[in-house]
Amino acid sequence: MNNSGIYSLAGFAYQIKVFIYYLTKLQDNYALGYETYDDVALQRSDADCNAQEGKLQTYNGIFNAPSGITALQVKRTTLSDDDYEKVLFNWIILNNTSSNVEKFVLLVDKSYGNTDSVFPTNLLTLYNKIIKSSSGGNALITKVKNIINNDYTLFTQLCESIKDKYSFEEIDDIDNKIFEGYKLIFNHGGVKDVIYKLRIRDLAEKIQHDLLGDISQNHSYKCDYTTFKTLVEDVVSRIKDNLYIPPDFSDFRKRCSVDIADTAISKSRQYIQLKKCAIPDPLIKEQLIFEEYYNAYKLRCLENLKSNNVENIENTTHFNFEITKSNLQANNNDTPNNRLVKTQERANTYAHNDQIRNGSAIHLTKADTATDMLISWEDET
Repeated sequence: MNNSGIYSLAGFAYQIKVFIYYLTKLQDNYALGYETYDDVALQRSDADCNAQEGKLQTYNGIFNAPSGITALQVKRTTLSDDDYEKVLFNWIILNNTSSNVEKFVLLVDKSYGNTDSVFPTNLLTLYNKIIKSSSGGNALITKVKNIINNDYTLFTQLCESIKDKYSFEEIDDIDNKIFEGYKLIFNHGGVKDVIYKLRIRDLAEKIQHDLLGDISQNHSYKCDYTTFKTLVEDVVSRIKDNLYIPPDFSDFRKRCSVDIADTAISKSRQYIQLKKCAIPDPLIKEQLIFEEYYNAYKLRCLENLKSNNVENIENTTHFNFEITKSNLQANNNDTPNNRLVKTQERANTYAHNDQIRNGSAIHLTKADTATDMLISWEDET
């Protein structure tokens, strides 16, 4: 399978890709969590897990058993002995904290050639290392030391308990796993290949934004089955063979980051032209978000071979600008602010919403816009 078409997923962290893949395995009344119990975790959505979340910042669950959690550590690197020890230490802490973990999985990228080495051949050597450790109180090894409390028998029992529920799994190509995993969910056989891939990408971007937003606030992220199905239905309704409807603007706005202090923005022609309009920075930022929204829509249209949609919007926007400019000049009222406001007030029936219409106008002020399509709120001499 050649999925070079899912090129956009190259920008996603490996663990997020795994999370996106395992969403396909959700069932009713279950939830998938990130940074909840382990790197990724699947659990019953009604499971009582709040008490653990504040303690286990590196955990999540992934594949769910009928009555418990499957905790998954996801690794895409060459693992050292210390790395394997940390995996085991995390699981000992989790096993000691939660009684409903039914499976522990170490999932690795096959290309790194890692072996199944979580459990050392000599547990006594590892036990002595733990007991003799003088690391600080927040260190994993110290937490394990406190749990086993100089009891070698308890340590071996904990390790054996985890080992009985443990599996080592390799993923050869996560992008292909995602491609195959969503075939039924996104009706692969009933739509063009490009539409299928756009659906995956659109969902992945939404999941990544929400997930990273929660993690940045030191909260775990969870997606239950109902939420997942709602997201899927939204994607399917907007991305079809003959149609691409942009996502809800308010949702996009939450995901979009525009820093007008960034020199790449402040030196752009779009920003410079907006400054000529004598509007405050918050409104300039909003206009630039409109442009980002339009840019995302335009990219999807071009990927979907719907360039005519883009051409119709931009031709209409440019005509609106030209007729606005002409009218303002005829009435001796031609100012940069009036050009901006009056152009964006004019209808553009090819645009799906006001934000697409407004964003296309800002987009056409870019420096690399063709001369016959270039918009200027203030003419350049």
